[in-house]
Amino acid sequence: MRFSTTISVDVDAAWAVLDRYTRAESRLFHESRPVGMERIEKPTDGRQSGNYRVVTYDGVDVWELDVSTEPDHRRLAYTIPGFGGAVHHQAVLELTPVDDKSVVVPWVTDVYPDSYLDLYPHDVYQENFDHLAASLERGDANTVAPATVGGQTWESRTSR
Repeated sequence: MRFSTTISVDVDAAWAVLDRYTRAESRLFHESRPVGMERIEKPTDGRQSGNYRVVTYDGVDVWELDVSTEPDHRRLAYTIPGFGGAVHHQAVLELTPVDDKSVVVPWVTDVYPDSYLDLYPHDVYQENFDHLAASLERGDANTVAPATVGGQTWESRTSR
């Protein structure tokens, strides 16, 4: 799946928002809004460790593993091992300045097998991408802190 748009914001401001997401300090995607996020760098309570960002929604933990975070290129590649029964799930976001006030934001997600899209169709990803682009353009990605969203209270934890 490939999504792309141009947003009206300085590339450094957009990267600052995306960079906070890599540290599990902010939420970008629609599906992760009413939930907690945490960073797992050391094993805790029997949980695996690594460069994971754990997003929890509807009682399900989604383990996003950063493959590559490249601040100089404003690029993030991550995978979600086993997500939705997928054998392969990897996504790449890269911010490319058009000028000093606008940025092209492509988001490419590869999944295998195609039956994964029966569970998570293109329109779910489109909605998430629209929210991602709006968050980057606003310059705020809903900083993670205790909050009530849609009547559900959640809190972010960072394990170090």
